[in-house]
Amino acid sequence: MVADFQLSTPFPCLIKFADDFEIAYPLFVNSDNTHVINEHNALIQWSTDNHLCINHRKCFSLFIPRTISATPINIPNVNSVDELKLLGVTFTSNFNFNVHIKNIIATASRNLFALRTVKPFISRKNCVSVYSATVRTHLEYCSSLFIGTSFCNTLALDYVQSRAHRIICNSSCDCSLLPSLTCRCTDHAVKLFLASSKDPTHILNPILPPVSILNPNRFIQPSSRTSRRLNSFVPFVTNVINDFKL
Repeated sequence: MVADFQLSTPFPCLIKFADDFEIAYPLFVNSDNTHVINEHNALIQWSTDNHLCINHRKCFSLFIPRTISATPINIPNVNSVDELKLLGVTFTSNFNFNVHIKNIIATASRNLFALRTVKPFISRKNCVSVYSATVRTHLEYCSSLFIGTSFCNTLALDYVQSRAHRIICNSSCDCSLLPSLTCRCTDHAVKLFLASSKDPTHILNPILPPVSILNPNRFIQPSSRTSRRLNSFVPFVTNVINDFKL
């Protein structure tokens, strides 16, 4: 339905899904940033020309400032929010994933009920399959996004898996029945990083660091002034890959 819509300026990033648009606009310092309004007007005109009605109740804008002094752009008929869920991932204006992790933990915790229900009637191996299908899928959904998250978030995620382990086995069991969520998250992130680096058309490819000239098995580590930057996807995974290939 929306396949033929195109942006009129080179600045934004356009993502289409079925009958939805997500557009990420960069805002420039010392600029009126009229490209945002122009793109919005172009979208309205395109929808009118194609006899498609935009549901303004489902139109939202999320402003993610790089500095405290930055100011958002008011877009007509678009509600400004501090949290926005896109395809199951909750983004916030401060661009951390605390809210998202809290949400997936709540969903995964509720789904432990299914594991408790079937536990008396199936084998341990099948219990692990039920856990993987009903609980771990939520804990790991888009986990590459929040790799390097805070220690508190990591503990909270691991606690849900620990509860599942106690249900499957017992409170005194210390076997490694369920693989570490942190290790699995890192593996997912590394696979995404390497796949993106080999695909020039991948949306992540332009922001990945180049391969070292001196050592083609290593990537050039991006500079990171803050610990938050160091623990974000690109620097964190670059460091993991380089350490692994030493």
